[in-house]
Amino acid sequence: MLRKKILVLYNFSRQDERVLSYLVENYLGRESVRITLLHVYTALQKYTQLRRGAGEGPSFKGAGQKTGLRINEFRKKEDELQRIGHYLQDEGFLSGQIEPRFTPKVNSLAQDMVDIVRKEAFTTVLLSYVPVKAKYFLAERIEDKLLNKLKDTEIIFLT
Repeated sequence: MLRKKILVLYNFSRQDERVLSYLVENYLGRESVRITLLHVYTALQKYTQLRRGAGEGPSFKGAGQKTGLRINEFRKKEDELQRIGHYLQDEGFLSGQIEPRFTPKVNSLAQDMVDIVRKEAFTTVLLSYVPVKAKYFLAERIEDKLLNKLKDTEIIFLT
């Protein structure tokens, strides 16, 4: 049986809730499907060192108040991504089918996604589509980069 590996870009937006509904409606009950919920964040140097599971536990010593608040924000989002994974399991997906992944941005978001898709052989990329505002029209968009660099990958944009 062919295995379908789906990479879902998740940014905690209202549009992303549609992505979850789409997953349940279209892939529930298909045991050959593996779903990675990916949230990419811009890392703080100190957060990488203070992240849970790194050593004896987190310490805010030396971190400024704004940095500490940002670290807490990261942790809340990381916990929320885990809850979303559990929600999909509660909907009926098997535990081995869902992998929440909270990862720091290395290059641009689009390039990081391209690298992950190629390295891990994802067959599908799923993301919500947000119409471009006029002031961002000339900026290179993630959708364009993905379409140009992942020609052999199914890319689904939900509106």
